[in-house]
Amino acid sequence: LVSAGRGADNRVILRDAQTGRIKDKFLLNDHVNASSVVFSPTEPLLAVGQTDGHISLWDITSGEMVGVLIVSKTNFSSVPTVKSIIKLAFSPGGQILAAGDEYGNLILWDVAERQIVSTLSGHMTDIQSLDFSPDGNTLVTAGADQDILIWGMAPLLHDTLARSPGRIWSMAVSPDSRLLGTGSDDGVVILWNTQSGKEQAHLKDGYSDG
Repeated sequence: LVSAGRGADNRVILRDAQTGRIKDKFLLNDHVNASSVVFSPTEPLLAVGQTDGHISLWDITSGEMVGVLIVSKTNFSSVPTVKSIIKLAFSPGGQILAAGDEYGNLILWDVAERQIVSTLSGHMTDIQSLDFSPDGNTLVTAGADQDILIWGMAPLLHDTLARSPGRIWSMAVSPDSRLLGTGSDDGVVILWNTQSGKEQAHLKDGYSDG
């Protein structure tokens, strides 16, 4: 279990999920806060998206920082201006780390090589949620612009799956990759067909309209 401070508190705290006891504390640089955190599915690694646009990588066994991912001209020629990292997601195999920022940039990192695979654009404003399909072949993103984009990983192309009636804050792809669940700020959960982009169900207050 991970919690992150805001304002003057620039710590990331790792807790035991069973007892709630603090296991470790990771201290970020001055004037930097954590804006997103995610565990690797394959190794004891925690990725921390920061308000300065950087991503720090922490070994949760040793408590040491083992790397920092920084977008710069030296590691990618077509470099965007990157702001606060809003959302992070590892691919199911742990090789790729996807990062969505405040400007709508989508950046894919090769975790082992600490190198950018690609920088992508499609959203007009900040990316609020993203999730890989279980097979790792598809990445779905949702922005504050209310667009839901579906990205094929090979080749790296995207299509607009749907436009949500509300601003999406969370999403998840079903185990068979056929459905996408989204939760928005209007309190509605929608199940989308990932092939057609059509609504399969519209849920609110425990009731289904689909």
